[in-house]
Amino acid sequence: MSMTYHDPSYATYKKLYMNHSDKLICPCTEITANYTLFINITPIYHPICSNAFVKQIWFDQLRLSKNQPINMLDWRLTSQGYFRSLAALCKFANDTMNNDLQEFGTRTIVTTQLLNEVLLHSEINDILEAEAGQLPKFRYGNKSSHLSKKETNFYSIV
Repeated sequence: MSMTYHDPSYATYKKLYMNHSDKLICPCTEITANYTLFINITPIYHPICSNAFVKQIWFDQLRLSKNQPINMLDWRLTSQGYFRSLAALCKFANDTMNNDLQEFGTRTIVTTQLLNEVLLHSEINDILEAEAGQLPKFRYGNKSSHLSKKETNFYSIV
């Protein structure tokens, strides 16, 4: 004996799946779905990237006035380069993530049958791991280096 359900709720499908998973057939009316229908990715950036230290107003404050004598020990002479580098890294992270999220928004899942929860979670995890693996990796320093007050050995591997 078979029964047909038209437009069953997810709760009904789940109950039927638990009791009849080996015999249940649930064809999809649409075989493609955009991942963004059931995945919401919200990036969390390091707090320094929203801090005043990476904003133009801070760079303006660091600038020495024209009439001010130059003291080579004034930290503002060297710090502006560090803060601008930090701002560039924050912009790079933001731009990269925005581009990746925009690209991710175009990806679709294709299936002719409704996926059960375990298969759907597995598919989502595979996609997210693949996406995360494509993000740029950063490395600070090298085997024997350290960050000192006067120099930085930051570089990125892209």
